[in-house]
Amino acid sequence: MKHVLLFLALTSSFALTAQIPDLLEEELNDVTDEHLVDKSTRGVSVNVYYKDGDAYLDLCRGVSHGTTAITPDMVFSVGSTSKLLASVALLRLQELGMVDLDDSIGHYLPDLSPNIPNDIPIREILQHRSGLDEYVDGGSVTAMNNDYNHLWTPDELLQFIGPPVAEHGTTWAYCNTNYLLAGMLIEEITGEDYIYAIRELVLLPAGIETMTIMGLEPDAGEFAHAWDDGYITPISGDISSLPRISFGSVGWAAGAYMARPVDLVNLYRAVFEEPSALLNATSLQELQTVYTTGWGGQMNKYGLAIFIYESPTLDVAFHTGAWLNQAAVGIDLEYGNVASVAINDTQGQPTSVNVRSLMIELLRSMRYSTIHAGVEEFGPEMQLFHPSGDKQFASGELQENITVFNLLGQPVYKAKNSSTIDLYNQPTGMYVIHSDAGIQKIILE
Repeated sequence: MKHVLLFLALTSSFALTAQIPDLLEEELNDVTDEHLVDKSTRGVSVNVYYKDGDAYLDLCRGVSHGTTAITPDMVFSVGSTSKLLASVALLRLQELGMVDLDDSIGHYLPDLSPNIPNDIPIREILQHRSGLDEYVDGGSVTAMNNDYNHLWTPDELLQFIGPPVAEHGTTWAYCNTNYLLAGMLIEEITGEDYIYAIRELVLLPAGIETMTIMGLEPDAGEFAHAWDDGYITPISGDISSLPRISFGSVGWAAGAYMARPVDLVNLYRAVFEEPSALLNATSLQELQTVYTTGWGGQMNKYGLAIFIYESPTLDVAFHTGAWLNQAAVGIDLEYGNVASVAINDTQGQPTSVNVRSLMIELLRSMRYSTIHAGVEEFGPEMQLFHPSGDKQFASGELQENITVFNLLGQPVYKAKNSSTIDLYNQPTGMYVIHSDAGIQKIILE
């Protein structure tokens, strides 16, 4: 018997009425152009949301194919950024009391395969801590390439899973098999097919109607042609004329969704903005509970279908993906800015635009602009704080809140109900004061 999913679509308008400041727009364009220098990528599509101005910006470069330019409405295969849909869906089902992430997968899908132990907790599936073998390997890719019109069922894909590579819960290893199983769990728990369940549980409540699974649903816009280098297919060149049924059904819950960059931006806004349009506070905390991956750098911490990158200048929840195209999306967890990048290369090309690097730098640019907003407009005649000693500043007016930032965006001084600032332990250079009266640039000499 099917469960009936009756979820109210909390549609979000995310209105495109505001404007990004001219100087920031210029900087975002420059950052995008810098990442294209000496790269072979034909087409790039970027969308950013700037929280401080409640504004979106599209940045498109290059061509889809021939002389057809990339446009903001073109859809890309966004690969593993799709995984967030499955984790959010399971968290929502947990909120509804239909599942517990600490349940074993065998409770819902017993004896799937001799290579899939029944006792793996669902949470470890979503965290990539299952110890399972990868199903997207040479065997499955060869089988996919043998018949691009074949509709692979999840049960058929189980044949490509070998014996476990580790005891579950003992290590972290990125593995698409985990999200193949997540999709199967969602179907079993809801009694609905995966596409319908994701639409009802995630996409409609997020106000998104233009994310679809390739080959299994009609594209919601013109497809940005995919250019392979023999990595996914035996073909080197434009592979967009190939049927995508096999691509979509093999990638499925692990990475087969199509989207515009703005769709990924709005998905991350719906998940992470407070209050979240999709998750309660407990679920959002679970989503962001991270484990060390061992990869190091920006990808060293993983939650439930998101990496968390923490640095002195930026804290970002993000994911990347590659399956016919490449994509990356991330949100600045403190400032609420979001950036998404998609390119029409597949994988394996060292001269491709680095989508993750570009996404991070766009967020960094917006973070700095948020911190320094209005500095140039706050003229000397309006300055509130004046030098009063060695690296000290004073105002004749009491300020309820004072924060001083360095140029890395780090708060170096905070005070409440004060009219003085003391930066005796700070090096020389420029700083920015945020107070109740406004924003002011100061120089330590």
